[in-house]
Amino acid sequence: MRIKCNTTTICVSMWLVVKINNMPDQRLGLLPLAIYAAHFRHNMASGRGVDSLWICHIAVFLSGVGLIFRKRSLLRTACIWLVIGLPCWIFDMIITGQQSITSFLSHIGGLAISIFSVWRIGLDHHDWARATTLFLVLQQACRNLIPPDLNVNIAFAIRPEAKGVFTDYRSYWLATTLCMIATTYGINRSLMNRLKQVC
Repeated sequence: MRIKCNTTTICVSMWLVVKINNMPDQRLGLLPLAIYAAHFRHNMASGRGVDSLWICHIAVFLSGVGLIFRKRSLLRTACIWLVIGLPCWIFDMIITGQQSITSFLSHIGGLAISIFSVWRIGLDHHDWARATTLFLVLQQACRNLIPPDLNVNIAFAIRPEAKGVFTDYRSYWLATTLCMIATTYGINRSLMNRLKQVC
């Protein structure tokens, strides 16, 4: 019995070491924070500091915080939004023609770090709900804190390219929210199928 207990203890200890080592190095978190700081500085210099509140940039910031403080839920939530943000960013560049190196680093570099982190720690079945909640909270915060004409996180108005489809903001908000829920859920499931799942 004693040998059995010792063997069990050793196995549990080895499992804990493996799980702890799966978490990327905390120092890696300095990189997304530096990327976010650089993009924030660029936006401030351009007179549009509030653009740093777009969900994709906040996700980069949360990746850094999650790595430094070893918060797996933050890393997973950020990863979902960085995956969503990539095609949205590409579409926005095509429409507006606006480009910047800091935006590139935020969307490409931030996504790469996030994917690497999630590959190490895996995902949970409920990360899509956390991602959805994060956006809704951030969207409401934008309504309370920033001018309506900036429309960060589509908190106030219909995007120009969707005005031919929707006639009022309420129906637009409902449609985009339902689409967001379906997208976060789909990406959560897709990443879980491709990356290591949480035990």
